[in-house]
Amino acid sequence: MNSWPQEILDLLDDPLFDSVRPRATRPSVEESLLSSLREVSSWVSEHGRLPSPTGELEEKILERQLSALRIDPNREALEAYDELDILSMGQAEVALSPHPHDTDSDEYPR
Repeated sequence: MNSWPQEILDLLDDPLFDSVRPRATRPSVEESLLSSLREVSSWVSEHGRLPSPTGELEEKILERQLSALRIDPNREALEAYDELDILSMGQAEVALSPHPHDTDSDEYPR
């Protein structure tokens, strides 16, 4: 049964402790890397190209994240989750069709 003294149990039942929650745990290194990969992959899927170091701020940040992922010692573990093969894709390589809003071509209506 319960080996806690009744005094402690009564204290813990106090409404003062109703909003007390355990501290949130920080994501592991692997979870952080996977989150970065998913964020970059989502951007690539949406825009049809790799992020560029000359783009808007968000794009520059994603390009740096991708560069960091490519040289990370845990890269091999991430490759299983890299559905777009962006970890090994070169900057000039484009394996996706361009997004209509990311080109100046008349081929795509705006």
